[in-house]
Amino acid sequence: MLISNLAIAIVRRRFHESADNLVLVKDYLDEIYLLDNSDANFSLQTSIIAGNKTNSLNCTQEWARQLIRRL
Repeated sequence: MLISNLAIAIVRRRFHESADNLVLVKDYLDEIYLLDNSDANFSLQTSIIAGNKTNSLNCTQEWARQLIRRL
């Protein structure tokens, strides 16, 4: 399947906008679950419950590690 550079750029822009928004609202959330959906099976990268990060040792994706540091 051919994906255009424009489509890739749009997905990347939307990801960064969503990540920025999550960082802005994180203090209003009781729980955050960060999932990688790039494969058929979703992979939990981390969860943050009551301000405590869990499962981040299982984090395999660089984009997730960067976002976890921001949270």
